[in-house]
Amino acid sequence: MFLKEFYFRNSGSFLHWIFHDIIHNNIIIFCGQLDDIAWFPLVVSYPAVPFGASHPAVLAGYALAFALAAHDRTFQGGVNVTQVPAVLVSGYYRQPYGYKTLRSEGRADWLLVYTVSGQGIFEVKGIRKQCREGDVIIIKPHMPHNYETASESVWEFYWCHFIPPSDWFHIYALPEPAAGFYSLNVANLSIQRRLSRVFRHLINDQLAAEPFHHELVLNQLEQILILFARESKRHTVPLDPRLVKILEKMRLHLGEPLSVEQLAREVALSSSRLSHLFKKQVGDTIKNTMTKLRMRQAALLLRYTSKPISEIAGELGYDNAFYFTRKFSQLYGMPPSGYRKKHAPQ
Repeated sequence: MFLKEFYFRNSGSFLHWIFHDIIHNNIIIFCGQLDDIAWFPLVVSYPAVPFGASHPAVLAGYALAFALAAHDRTFQGGVNVTQVPAVLVSGYYRQPYGYKTLRSEGRADWLLVYTVSGQGIFEVKGIRKQCREGDVIIIKPHMPHNYETASESVWEFYWCHFIPPSDWFHIYALPEPAAGFYSLNVANLSIQRRLSRVFRHLINDQLAAEPFHHELVLNQLEQILILFARESKRHTVPLDPRLVKILEKMRLHLGEPLSVEQLAREVALSSSRLSHLFKKQVGDTIKNTMTKLRMRQAALLLRYTSKPISEIAGELGYDNAFYFTRKFSQLYGMPPSGYRKKHAPQ
């Protein structure tokens, strides 16, 4: 028996262990929590045979976990998973009525649940949401929530706890019916089947723990979110064709100082009429939208090119690199240099 790999969080003084009876290709998964804050798996190789909690493999897992905790109770030098994008733990459940999870203080990571069949019930901040086939729920960190299988039902669902890159939810803009969680129904049957396939690949790749599996699993999670985001756009009223033209011009001319007056002339509207229509349908002002488009492009250039920050700022229409840095930090929560370092190839 040997320790295959482990992840932990730079926090907490008491270790809680939850054993998940997942056995796959001679691998046992021990999923732990630090103060009910963040998941990390301990993957231990052992022959795949039926056993209970008193089996030597389970006891060895407990001993190994507490040995790690005793060795360094504050986990100095550990990887803080709340800052590193990752799929922390994922799975597939088929639970009858009586299954219930209560989290009065929420968690420090994100939770995504995709219902395949049956019915489940979520309660978030007093809002009760019944989940049926094709429903997606995403719950933000530190959000108190409960969920359970509905009466006279068997709830079949995929789930994962994850830490997203800082820009995902700016980019994909999923519908947020109330502060704290996202909700969406995927009605298209072919998309439902595709989502199930991607989830199966995500779970299998996470269990396999082969080279680059973290990157692969995170990529699969992003596929899932992109599919959700695309479906959410189909639920909205189509944009006015004049706004489509304006948005296209903004995307193609990120480095130019486009004014509201100039854009209004492009579509034969007054400045005030364009501003009102844009805010009503797009959900933000023209100025803010242009800034977000520029910062999104800046993030891509920081991640995938070696261009100096001052050059990126100039390319996107900012003569003052300090002002560019301030706007970028407001959107991404860190300066451009920090963002580049965080996303540098390992």
